[in-house]
Amino acid sequence: MKSDFIHIKEKKIAYYTRGNKRNEAIVLLHGWPETSKIWDKITLELSENYYTVAIDLPGLGDSDGIGNHNTEHVASFVYEIVDALQIKTFHLLSHDIGSWVAVTYALRYEQTLKSLTLIDAGIPGLLPEGYFGMDNAEKAWHFYFHAIEALPELLLKGKEQEYLEWFFTHKSFIKTAITAQDIQYYSEKYKGNFTGGFDYYRQYQISAEINIKLLHKLQVPVLAIGGQYAVSDKMMAVAHALSDNGLCEVIADCGHYVPEEQPQSLLVVFQKFLKSNDEHLDSDQRD
Repeated sequence: MKSDFIHIKEKKIAYYTRGNKRNEAIVLLHGWPETSKIWDKITLELSENYYTVAIDLPGLGDSDGIGNHNTEHVASFVYEIVDALQIKTFHLLSHDIGSWVAVTYALRYEQTLKSLTLIDAGIPGLLPEGYFGMDNAEKAWHFYFHAIEALPELLLKGKEQEYLEWFFTHKSFIKTAITAQDIQYYSEKYKGNFTGGFDYYRQYQISAEINIKLLHKLQVPVLAIGGQYAVSDKMMAVAHALSDNGLCEVIADCGHYVPEEQPQSLLVVFQKFLKSNDEHLDSDQRD
């Protein structure tokens, strides 16, 4: 899709839209090491009934970095982006570090949300302590590596494609979902630009402290989704931390990259969630 750009606090932010502006909006936040491209397999169908707005997170994809990438600061940019686009309320759909930002956004700006959906993510402040133990090193090691100042960039210079390929190979279950062409695309986006992504990890502890301070039960519907061979049903703890009525769904035969590995299964789960919310609202209005 062709990107549009908006300037927030003198920073250029890329976003991609599909659908009719008069419809309910869905704002989508991607994860690392990707861009809004992750949503390409689902936004076409969603745009039949919704206005979809996929934002390249600050410092990633085609968006400028904003200096401080703790989730509260990034969430404030998302708030300003959506406000500038004249979207008053919306469904928020997110993956990976996009879900880090989405949780803080929901805790700060719940009044703008119709629902919150989080896909396969280790949310700052909501992860169990055991996640960072040595027995989980294969899934958690990069949290530490990326958090080190300057060293990752030094070691990975000229090796961007090989590094990203390792993640796509080891964290996916459907190995063909992210193609060689996709990896080349992401590698070009990140070539010489790893710092923007790593800064989210460098601010992880601060983001965790922010979430712990802000944490309360949300009133909007919350859905947490895990890939069977990734975070899986551990996303249930996230749903319960954020909502008394939080839901959790596990996508079968899927690794971490749910929107690309199992887009149709994700669409079924997400659209069912949206429909149940609409029916609940209609019932409340009749009462």
